[in-house]
Amino acid sequence: MKRIVLFCLVMLLPCVSCAAGTGGREPSAAELRQLTAAVEVYVRYSMPAGMADEQDILRQATAHEPRLLEPFDDARLRVGVVDRHGVVLVCTKDGAYALMEDSGCAAPLERDYRNDGTHHPCEVSFTPADVCPKR
Repeated sequence: MKRIVLFCLVMLLPCVSCAAGTGGREPSAAELRQLTAAVEVYVRYSMPAGMADEQDILRQATAHEPRLLEPFDDARLRVGVVDRHGVVLVCTKDGAYALMEDSGCAAPLERDYRNDGTHHPCEVSFTPADVCPKR
């Protein structure tokens, strides 16, 4: 009987750690899209002229819903702003290389570097003008 209980506890442990939060997992493209949408709305409609600090932009863009940042606790986030459009770049926590990159004005995720076999630098690689529809 003790073996059965021990077996059940061992099998449930991974499930409990997943339910407790991100558990060190990589954020998903869908989570990045949600964050980027918030950044795009803030940059486009609310950001004061001349604001350049990436962390301030992220804080202000997610002030209404701070949980948008939670999946990225184990990552470094970068923000690029050009012509009132925003790009969000997710990098490894140490900033060594890029994982995903997204603009808030196009439907699909623009760049997913996680499985391409190359280590891309943690630098925004495109401008929103490259991917955003002209308005």
